[in-house]
Amino acid sequence: MDRTNAETTAQRERRLGIAQAMLTIVAGGLLLSGLSIYIPALQGGQIVNAILQRLFDSTPSIAPVYQALAIQTFDFQMVSGKHLQLMLDNDWLGFAHFMLAVLFLGAIRDPCRNLWVTQFGLISAVSLVPAAFFFGALRGAPFLHLCIDAGFGAAAFVPLYVGYRQLRMLRVSKEGQNIFT
Repeated sequence: MDRTNAETTAQRERRLGIAQAMLTIVAGGLLLSGLSIYIPALQGGQIVNAILQRLFDSTPSIAPVYQALAIQTFDFQMVSGKHLQLMLDNDWLGFAHFMLAVLFLGAIRDPCRNLWVTQFGLISAVSLVPAAFFFGALRGAPFLHLCIDAGFGAAAFVPLYVGYRQLRMLRVSKEGQNIFT
């Protein structure tokens, strides 16, 4: 094999690695999002507060947020008892995040064959922005919250687009055949 083919192969492997890394970031974000749904805010605040106090050996900046949550006296038993549907909806939301992460695991394993997963992710990320503003406004959510919700779509779009571009550059193999078939 001459030097030109070796460089081409190395470039293809690099592009494939970049695409896999970008898809891994998205899958990891989905897993963390799904996990965060199962941790109630007060308990999550306790965990983060304890970690920050150990790391910085002082009162962390999250302390006022944690104290505000504690003052609200979030009672998991009361909420799950009186508003069970709220808890069930959160369970399904977390489950959906986990299943979407599993979807991306297949694309990480073989991104060229599963290019459709990356395309699905791009469509989902772009669709999240108008959906966040439309449905959030219907719920009466503050504008800042709408921007944060829409920001998740923008944040997912960036690694998905980088990965997609790398995969599109791999479209033709060194033999000139389409590697997506």
